[in-house]
Amino acid sequence: MAKKIIVLGPRHVEDDEGRRPWAERAKAIKSIKGRGGRIESDNGGRILVVDDVEDEAALLRSLPDGAKVLAPGDDVASVMRTMEPQERLFAKALQVRFSQAFITQKKTRTVGESPEERELFSHTCTPPGED
Repeated sequence: MAKKIIVLGPRHVEDDEGRRPWAERAKAIKSIKGRGGRIESDNGGRILVVDDVEDEAALLRSLPDGAKVLAPGDDVASVMRTMEPQERLFAKALQVRFSQAFITQKKTRTVGESPEERELFSHTCTPPGED
């Protein structure tokens, strides 16, 4: 299995050929799962992060017209003509998530070392007075 980013085609109520994008999105998800793939992350719109078999060409053939398959770390925004605010935010989050700095930080971090975690772990789970 290999991680891939899928960007579906433009999001309009109905395009010139009468296709409905949400039906194409459902078809894409069904196709990915039918191939044994797994949806890892989904912005609820046109961007999906999937674990799928290695054959990128076969994956692309199984997706609706206009879909693009990108490698983790590729710039999602560069292949989308227009982006809604949540798509822009999700694309930026993917850039961080697949950056080498983030991957290294995540692999080397110790659970409980951040200031937020230390604060969280410094309290008991019992409400006051119920010791």
